[in-house]
Amino acid sequence: MKKLMISAFVLLMAGCMQAPQTDLEGLKATIDVSQSAFEAGDPAAIAAIYAEDGAVMSPNSETVTGQAAIEDFWREVLASGIDLGVAKTTNLYAHGDVAYEIGSYAVTDHDGTIDEGKYVRIWRHGDGKWQLQHVTWNSNLALSALEPEADSKQKTLYQRLGGYDVVAAILDDFGPRVFDDPELSLFLTDIDEEMGKKGRELALDLLCELTGGPCFYTGGDVKMTHKRIGITDENWQSVLEYMGETLDELNIGDDEKTEFIAIIASLGGT
Repeated sequence: MKKLMISAFVLLMAGCMQAPQTDLEGLKATIDVSQSAFEAGDPAAIAAIYAEDGAVMSPNSETVTGQAAIEDFWREVLASGIDLGVAKTTNLYAHGDVAYEIGSYAVTDHDGTIDEGKYVRIWRHGDGKWQLQHVTWNSNLALSALEPEADSKQKTLYQRLGGYDVVAAILDDFGPRVFDDPELSLFLTDIDEEMGKKGRELALDLLCELTGGPCFYTGGDVKMTHKRIGITDENWQSVLEYMGETLDELNIGDDEKTEFIAIIASLGGT
């Protein structure tokens, strides 16, 4: 999927290096605490997660800086009838005492309208704990898409597919088909279990990003990698056929299937 997990796997050899994290488990625990504060609608608890000089950079608004101002900001948001809903971390990278988190969110306003989008949060580790330094977010939907009569085609392919879990399901069904192909499997002979796991993460990030999802692919140029390792147009045609089988198996709609296949096709060939 992603240009065939193949490249992702091979690419990861070339090295997608993630810096070792100092206290990744502590960060994950703090993220859980922040989610609980948002779900409870507690502006004081939300503000306490931020550093003293933390900042909220909301769309089309001035930056809000400092815990007291941030508490007032979230109190006002909650007073407007917004249900902050559920946030889901899709990427988490730690670099020493700094980390950044990429995720998606879904909220309901007082009219019951659902808004979905993506966010970026920057965390800083100090005084023995993780604190939120900066947060910003943006809706996936065009302004008109927030209206009840909005055309579903205004949604991204990622949204129409069903989001992160469906993209992951596509990748996981597609992978074994590639590994079982006698010719394609020759490109994967040196892939061990750890490399395979990292390759899957890269492939998932790539597919998520290319379909309009809230992910960032950090690997190399997939098409150039395919060219370097000798994947031919004929090989890539097999990849497209396997992807078509996967999309049919998962009952992906015809329009979405066509768009998805076009994305995969653009990643291959010589």
